[in-house]
Amino acid sequence: MKESKTIKHNEMETEYQNLLAIYEHYIYELPSKEGYTLTEEDMERLITGYCTRYERAYTVIESRLYHELRPYNKVIESL
Repeated sequence: MKESKTIKHNEMETEYQNLLAIYEHYIYELPSKEGYTLTEEDMERLITGYCTRYERAYTVIESRLYHELRPYNKVIESL
């Protein structure tokens, strides 16, 4: 049972890190490799999906994303 919770927690954190990377692209209006720029509605849907899947409060996740946002130059350097 503990192992199952650990796996789910690891999946949740991995997906959160992906969501954070997407959020950074959204905030800094950086296009994807395909040239698509996310809209506010797109970002809301992604956050809502994450919150629904892992039973988290939307405002908590949105706040965490905002506070963990890297500075623009760090995001650009990592691309």
